[in-house]
Amino acid sequence: MKPNSNPPVNPGVGETPTIHAVQYLRAGAAFLVVFYHLALALQDETRAAISFSKGAVGVDIFFVLSGFIMAMVAAERPDPADRFMLRRIARIAPLYYLLTLLLFAVALVAPHLLNSTTADPLHLVTSLFFLPFDSGGGRNAPILILGWTLNYEMFFYLLVLISLRFFEDRTLFSVIGMLTLLVGLGLAVDSGALLARFYLDPIILEFALGILVYHLAFKRRPLSVVIALPLLLAGIAWIVLQSAPVAPDWRSLLWGLPAAMIVAGALGAFSRNVEWLRRLGDWSYSVYLIHVYIIHFLVKLVIGYLPPYPGVEWFMAALAIPATIIASAVLFHVVENPGRKLVMRWGSRISGAAGARSSSPAE
Repeated sequence: MKPNSNPPVNPGVGETPTIHAVQYLRAGAAFLVVFYHLALALQDETRAAISFSKGAVGVDIFFVLSGFIMAMVAAERPDPADRFMLRRIARIAPLYYLLTLLLFAVALVAPHLLNSTTADPLHLVTSLFFLPFDSGGGRNAPILILGWTLNYEMFFYLLVLISLRFFEDRTLFSVIGMLTLLVGLGLAVDSGALLARFYLDPIILEFALGILVYHLAFKRRPLSVVIALPLLLAGIAWIVLQSAPVAPDWRSLLWGLPAAMIVAGALGAFSRNVEWLRRLGDWSYSVYLIHVYIIHFLVKLVIGYLPPYPGVEWFMAALAIPATIIASAVLFHVVENPGRKLVMRWGSRISGAAGARSSSPAE
């Protein structure tokens, strides 16, 4: 497949030109995480040896993708810094806030329906402000449990905002420097505090890898398919062939680097539009946020009626995957996309009014 030097635009989806490979990677990363959590839920419920631990690498692919996309946005979209942040909030917050508030309401009125989430007001505030929260035993978990990755995303966006506003650096190399310094500080200072452990975790280097992928493998044009396809396959093989569990301190190396290879390779290997894959990419954020709750609901509802037999995970996947896709499509069209547009309109009005006030003569 010949790489596209001029990525096709899909005005209905995003703020930047839609690169088909990015949509496919989003879809693939989201469903890796779906299968990871499906295996965990079945293991917890049946006590069977069902595991798909490598599915968690979907998060690492997301982080590398985020670094890549922010580097592309910074270099190719001449928005002011405040407009950049408005777009990020509009993309992340509406669906996340809605689901967080709904889950908090369930914890308030029917806590028996949830495993561990409680109606703690401080927990709600930290979740809405994308801040780490000790949910017990030093474990960070927002009300919407997968929001821990969004806490990292918003922190990364804040560093990008600093880079754009104060350093006027549209290469984001200053962000790479900040991320590296933070990880170096974490290695030098052994702190047990949650905030320190969270913001100094080496996993943040995966955003830096994404920035490097943009500059080294995409800025002028994607890699040729002759280079890209072997790079993609090598990244996949690196992950598949790892036998030992990945320690957190080594995750950015053992999973981050192959994730970067997968992203760089896919950008050069896939350029044609596959409509159903593109749509799954559109819905991937909704898939990511809601799949855990759909899986746990279905597992608890169905598993007690099934006799123990090999292959139960495939039966549950046949139920959970379509249910997740349908629910995600609905959320995308009813909440996520309209919510993004609404926040952008509100932000534009506020910034426009503020600009008018600042430019009008003092009275």
